[in-house]
Amino acid sequence: MFSKILAVRFGSGLVVGVLLPTTILLPYAVDFKYDKKFVGMVCNVTILISFVLIWLIIHLTF
Repeated sequence: MFSKILAVRFGSGLVVGVLLPTTILLPYAVDFKYDKKFVGMVCNVTILISFVLIWLIIHLTF
């Protein structure tokens, strides 16, 4: 039972960890002249997705 909970938490932590670093892309959007509105939208959406994933992880494991 403990190993199953640990596996779910570790796996979901990896998913959240992959989504969270996308917020550091905004300075590169300025440097490389990307569409700043699109990059900002993607950053905001990934932040919302990571909050939802964290909320789901907490409520499904406890």
